Amino acid sequence: MCGADGQCIADGGSSSGAETEGEVASSGASSSGTTAETDSASGGSDESTSTTGAPGDCMPPNGDAVIERLELFFDPGLQVNFLAAQAVTFDTAGATIDGQTVWDMSVDFPGDHTSSGEYLSIEGQWFEPSFPGATYATRLTDADDLLGVFEATDSALTLRGVVSPVGGASRTELVYDPPATVLSFPLVQGKSWESDSTITGVALGVPTVYTESYNNRIDAAGVLRTGFGDYEVLRLGVVLSRTVGLVETVVRSYSFISECVGTVGTVRSNDNEDSVEFTQAAELRRIDP
Repeated sequence: MCGADGQCIADGGSSSGAETEGEVASSGASSSGTTAETDSASGGSDESTSTTGAPGDCMPPNGDAVIERLELFFDPGLQVNFLAAQAVTFDTAGATIDGQTVWDMSVDFPGDHTSSGEYLSIEGQWFEPSFPGATYATRLTDADDLLGVFEATDSALTLRGVVSPVGGASRTELVYDPPATVLSFPLVQGKSWESDSTITGVALGVPTVYTESYNNRIDAAGVLRTGFGDYEVLRLGVVLSRTVGLVETVVRSYSFISECVGTVGTVRSNDNEDSVEFTQAAELRRIDP
């Protein structure tokens, strides 16, 4: 994978590098074998800024502020480390420094601890039959061990379901219909998309059905500071509305996505946060050196 300077720092296997997020997914040492359709997904960029190269190449950031599909990787087997903290103060608005928005996650937060973000292969998992064609599964948050099941295509990254690590009578096995669109390529500031899903299955063994609506927007660009380096990022803001029966819960989150590396930081609000920019975070994660 690539470091903050665009240089390869690992070749396959594991690394102390970046993640996909859950909330949003991220990148790694090689591509999943799909090729971005740069002709239709160039977002108006000319050929001089298009990403080229064979699948698996570690492409250094080209600084065009457009993240193409080929600039992110979603390979099963990637092992990444994050520093995570719960219930911390962090200003999502960031600070303006020399005309640029800067979000500083390089500082220590109370309760910091290492959080692993491994991309698990679907093959051989107890939930494989429910998600044919899925690309990988990974832990959604540091707060619990539930896994998101994702599929990466040429044009999007979608969330197809949520499952527990092990099956059995008390398992969680939830299927999204249709899958929720987590990333829609290319990523460029100002782009937005929405998706609505009905979720059915079992949660801790209990049959359940509810709905989720996602409102996604690439709403800012700037620099995310981490202990691993400074990254040029696009910020993806997500407003998730979950309705169970007559009760609606709204959660806001931000993912900071960098060319080549992927998601280098995330911050999630407390339930029913009213402010677009908030200072009290339920969870914060950033790439761990």
